[in-house]
Amino acid sequence: MSTRLIAGTLGLLTGLCWVGSAPESWTAMVAVPGLLWAPGRRLAARFTQEAEEREIFGCLLSLLGVIPGVFMGALLGAPAPGALAGAAGVWALGEVLGGPDPTWLPRARFAVAIGVAVIGLSALDPRNGVLRPLEQYWYLAAVEEGWQGELPRAETTWSSVRRFGELEEDGGSGPNTALRLVTREVRPALLGPATGPYYLVLQAPAGAIVRVGEAEARVRTDVVEQIGEGPVPRYLDVGVTSLRIDTPLNPGEKLDLYLSMPGRSVLYLLPSAEAAWALHGEGELRHVHYYQLLNMVEQLRWARELLAGHRWVTDVQPPLWSWPLAAVLAITQGGLPSASVLLLGVLMLLVVTCLLAIRKLAPTAPSLTWVLPAAAALVHARLLFEPGSQGMPDSLYAFGLLGAAMSVSLTGTGGDLAQERRVALYALVAQLSRYPGLFVVMLMALLGGRPQALLRSLGLVGAAALAFGIAGALTGELSGWVDTVGWEVGPEHWHGDYDPVRLIGRIPTFFGLWLLAAGGAPLLAALRWPRATRISLGAALLYALVLGTIDHSPSHYLLPLVWLSVLALATTVSTLRPLAANLLCGLGLLGLWMFSVYGTVS
Repeated sequence: MSTRLIAGTLGLLTGLCWVGSAPESWTAMVAVPGLLWAPGRRLAARFTQEAEEREIFGCLLSLLGVIPGVFMGALLGAPAPGALAGAAGVWALGEVLGGPDPTWLPRARFAVAIGVAVIGLSALDPRNGVLRPLEQYWYLAAVEEGWQGELPRAETTWSSVRRFGELEEDGGSGPNTALRLVTREVRPALLGPATGPYYLVLQAPAGAIVRVGEAEARVRTDVVEQIGEGPVPRYLDVGVTSLRIDTPLNPGEKLDLYLSMPGRSVLYLLPSAEAAWALHGEGELRHVHYYQLLNMVEQLRWARELLAGHRWVTDVQPPLWSWPLAAVLAITQGGLPSASVLLLGVLMLLVVTCLLAIRKLAPTAPSLTWVLPAAAALVHARLLFEPGSQGMPDSLYAFGLLGAAMSVSLTGTGGDLAQERRVALYALVAQLSRYPGLFVVMLMALLGGRPQALLRSLGLVGAAALAFGIAGALTGELSGWVDTVGWEVGPEHWHGDYDPVRLIGRIPTFFGLWLLAAGGAPLLAALRWPRATRISLGAALLYALVLGTIDHSPSHYLLPLVWLSVLALATTVSTLRPLAANLLCGLGLLGLWMFSVYGTVS
């Protein structure tokens, strides 16, 4: 089947899934490529007829093209999902009626198949939970502090009881066992003996209450968890809350509970911090960092606000990710699972981009090199799904920087004007995804000795900034945007601590995390420094010196560094003899695989 026919079919299915109200996960699976890949392929043919490059530019143009679509959706209001779905169908018709597709190289098809398989297997891993909804993530400070109590028994009136974690020899609940309880009764009960502290954890729609005596906990979408911080975004429509019980129960003594929404509630009993990690390990309730949960919720809220017309741009971070996420949410009417599927789509885009870069920059590299992008995708998924960062914009950011590194490295090999324009487009994607985007692309252009590419990038990004400035001035929001950018590029990451000794002292730890996540690829790539390695790895090293001074090191900071390291390894091994090249590739693949299975970064 031709790529053109696949693109057309996906576009048609996008409209049909919306009309037929298919489940969120299935709709997202076709909406992501139907909206963010198929539409731009026809226009991309004007830039290049090379098969792989055409697919990449189709995605890039679709990503930028979805922006006016979301604006129109906000103006249309309720008909927005139908308008987007209908547009996907129109684009699909153009694909089906279009001319023949260029042919992909056999090695490229094989490598993409490996990438699809690797990403698919990663998606099926219960630790990753591509389809896990937001309400299965939670945070409780006591889980990190630790506690130990005794678990009460569930009365027989509960309709469903399931154990997680370790069991005692007689099959009873051990101190590290969590219970999941479901009931249709308003006043279910627990039986002693039990000693505190233990926690009742309620998962239910917003507003639901669990009450024991005079103590109660209510599920809230915005929770006050730290004094002085105020309400913090936690959930959308369904959430999690907890109630600590310290009063002991004597044998046979009954603890009566009140549930305001019993038919829609799930109650968990946790006698210890280890019991919470038992739930985490089995993918039942994932315990994530305090601010990580904030990030997950904000991304979804911003996208919904864009669709509703309550905001026109995401100013707390560069806005590019929010627009395609808003388009996918409009079609699926969903939440975090849609964001997870969007991440998988961007992962395939990264795989194809890296394969194209390897074919162009390292044509003499051994065949084993073509597996490196799939391994990098596996690490990428691990870095985001494990702490729950799949809704972060750094995946698109990594795509922008990887594409820029490829295009800068190709300048000087013919068609410089076209390559410089591509560098500028990738710089725009990077800058619209993260604030340091243009800075890193400028490093690449300087290391590659291509000032014209730097100037074109400055011009395009400057034009975009001017457009945002005019829009901000017309809407009266410009001063707020400027204040937010000032906060993001300074206090938010360093919190006023600019002591050089402390800043420099953080760098070795961050470099260790990068080396670990990239499977040792930076060290392996540094054995030789051909031009392409100097551009990708050199820019990554200089950028990491800045990232390393930040007072926190979340996993999403590492994503562009991993992809640039993999590209640098591929271009380095292309200069070696076959035996040495295969050995270095094998070591890199082993390191990447080991991290994808065992590694973790908070």
